[in-house]
Formats: sequence, C-alpha cells, structure tokens
Amino acid sequence: MKDLQLVRGPARGSEKTKNSHDDANWLQRSRELIAGLEHERLRVALTDAFEERAAIACFDGGLSRGEAEKLAFDELVAELLKDP
Repeated sequence: MKDLQLVRGPARGSEKTKNSHDDANWLQRSRELIAGLEHERLRVALTDAFEERAAIACFDGGLSRGEAEKLAFDELVAELLKDP
C-alpha cells in the first residue's frame, strides 16, 4: 500500500495569500449577480459552476482564495454575456 501524503497550501495570512484580489468579496458579488436572474435552475447551475471553478483554481491552480474567486467571477460574467 502506498503512503499518502497530505499537501496543504500556504497558511492563511502568509505572503502568498495576500493580494489585492482578497480585498474584494467576489463570492458576495457573484451571489448578488446570480440572485438577479429569473430562472431558478440557471441560478443553481451558475452558483455551482462558480463554486467549482473557484475551488479548482484554488486547490489545483495554487491561487489564493481571493484570486480564485476573482477568476471564477470573471468567468461567470463572461458566461452571462454570451449570446444565447
């Protein structure tokens, strides 16, 4: 059996996690943007997509939470601006 190794990102408050993106609450902004949409299924799908994209960018991409949420927010806006 292989030994498993737990890998952790930088500690909160470390230099890597501090940046200008952390100052903006992208999660709250995404919720406000999504809440204004008419269709419940679309709101649920976009909320799930935002959370999943932010998590992937944070854990797999090594971005801070703020950077990951900013990236997910930008992708959410791009998705909403697409032609149907």
